This record gives sequence, C-alpha cells and structure tokens, in this order.
Amino acid sequence: MQLSMAQINDLKAAAKAAVDPDTLDQLAAGVLSDIVLETMKKYQLKLNVGVQDSVSDLLDNFKTSMTTTLVNALSKWKLPGDDIGVFPDNCRFYFKKGDHTVIVIEAPPSVRTLTFTYDQFNCPGTNRYTLGLPYSVFVVHFDKDKFAGLYHGWRRQPLRSIDDHVSPPCLPNTHSNFAVCVSEKTYSGNLGEQVSQIVADFWASSFNHDLETFFLAGRNMFATMSSMSAWEQNTELNPLFILGLRLEDVGENRSVRDTLDLITTYAVEKEVVDIRKKITEEVDEVTGLLFARIMRYFKNTKFDRYHPTAIKEALAGHFSKSNEHLTNLLIATENKLLQATKISEPEPTPDFIPVSSYWSDGD
Repeated sequence: MQLSMAQINDLKAAAKAAVDPDTLDQLAAGVLSDIVLETMKKYQLKLNVGVQDSVSDLLDNFKTSMTTTLVNALSKWKLPGDDIGVFPDNCRFYFKKGDHTVIVIEAPPSVRTLTFTYDQFNCPGTNRYTLGLPYSVFVVHFDKDKFAGLYHGWRRQPLRSIDDHVSPPCLPNTHSNFAVCVSEKTYSGNLGEQVSQIVADFWASSFNHDLETFFLAGRNMFATMSSMSAWEQNTELNPLFILGLRLEDVGENRSVRDTLDLITTYAVEKEVVDIRKKITEEVDEVTGLLFARIMRYFKNTKFDRYHPTAIKEALAGHFSKSNEHLTNLLIATENKLLQATKISEPEPTPDFIPVSSYWSDGD
C-alpha cells in the first residue's frame, strides 16, 4: 500500500492532535472549572450553612448569659451618697471609686481666728490672729471609710464644676499638691460626721513653720498680707478684701479633678473588676466551645462524601465528550486509510455522521 505525501501528512496531523498539549490543557481546564471548582463552591456553601447552624444556639446562649451578668452586676451598684448618712455642711461633690471615697467641701468667705506658733516677726510663741479668708475648698479622702488625707485650696469664686481651678492657700503646713500636713487621728461616725470633725480640727489647729512656701509667697506678693498684723488690719477694714487679690498667682493652680486623679489613680471599682473577670471567663469558655464545634463539624463533613454522584456524572460527561472527539479522530484516520488503499468508501449508515475537525474529503 503506497500512501501519498498528502495522506501521510494528514495522518501525522491526526496523530499529533491526539496528544496535542493544547487539547489536553483544554480537557484539564474543563475538569477543573466545571467539576472541581463548582464542587468546591457548593461544598463551601454547605460548610457556611452548617457552621452557622452549629454555633447559632451557642452564640444565643452567650448573649443571654452576658445580659444576665451585666443586669445582676448593675443591680448591686449603689447611688453615690446612700452610705454617707447626712451630708456635711457646704458639701459640693461626692465621689466613690473602689474602696476610695472623696468628699469636697467649700466653706464660704469668712473671718476666722487662727492660731500660729510664732508671731509676725517669726518669734516663738503662740499667737492668734483674726483673718479674712476666701472660699476654702477641702478635699477629704477616705480609704475603706477611714480618714486617709486632706487637701486644701483657695478660690475667689464658688466652685461650678470639678474642673474649676483651686489656688494655693496662703497658709503654712501645705504641700505643693495641696495636701495638708495633719496629725494621725482616728475619726468615728458616718462619713458626714467625720468630715465635719476633720474640717473643724483643721481650723482649730496651730500653724507652724513647716511647709510655708505658699504662706511666704502670699506675704511677698500682697502688701495687704505682708505681715500678720497687716492681714488682720485689712480684715477689720474690709472682711472680703482677700477676694480682690489675684490668689491664682501665688503658685500652680490645680483643679478638683486633678486632686481626685491623684487620690484614685490606682483605685479600681471592685464591681468593675468582678464584671471584667466574669465576662473574660464567659468569653474564654464560649470561644473554646465555638472552635471545638467548628472543628468537629469540619471533621465530620468529608469533602469526598459530598455529592459523589454529581461528581461522577460530571466527570462522565467530560470523558464522554473527549471519547467522542477521539472516536471522530479514529473514523477520520480510518477514512484516510481506506482512501489510501483505494478501497471504495462504504456508504455512510444512518448512524455514521462524518463530523470532526479532523475530517476531510481527501484528495
């Protein structure tokens, strides 16, 4: 059997087409996009729905538990002042944070007789002077309902908020942060009674040379207070003369809030600590259960068990198409061989339809 060059070339082309990389790539791409990826998408949707169903009841229980925890905690909180008894005179503000309680007293301008353990010439001895005073602000600090400290400052106007500034008092025995040097003493009674006694003890105390920076600054700055006698004489002339002085220039001013922050910097409400701990425990528990359920669901939901029939049918369809192309290729090759041997081409049967990209009528 002698084949012409054209027939040989046709057979080479047919054989090459059977193993053409582009053809194989098309087949692989079809399997990947139409079968694998589509199956993965359906599997992801199933996982999403399954995970939501698996953890929805857990999250609902968590929200209910958190609501109950917060409501129970809030029901135990107290309104400020419900454990103070009767508020002391001139009480302006009341604060409570953890074990710390702070009560702010503002005494109006007044004339008081104060005791000093030295005279205007710094000579030893007990001396009493009747002096005009501005608004006197006292911040009284309690720790676990026990007296813990006293802060004192002056103002020319009454307090309007805790952010109003307070000036240094022109009296000795006061630290730079306005803390008063007081003797150790235990007070009894409710907080209101203790505050009244603490303020009364302050006015009745004897001022001495200790911590006199503010005291000396006032004497040097204001001629009307340059000596104890000058202060006393100007008080007789005008009991409120001190309200006309720029007391804020004596030193650094502090707001009531500054003092509160100083006192309660490290104080944390016990209720807040308990709530934070409870919420943390609840979150940790729910998080553990949540991941456990998700992992269990993933382990129980096997990919190879998901729609195996659909995968087989899809693969069968692709392989059927590939087999159809291969069959057409074989028929086209057989046709060429028949032409080459000069054998008459049989009449096509009703089942035989010459369709293929490889089919040609020959030479």
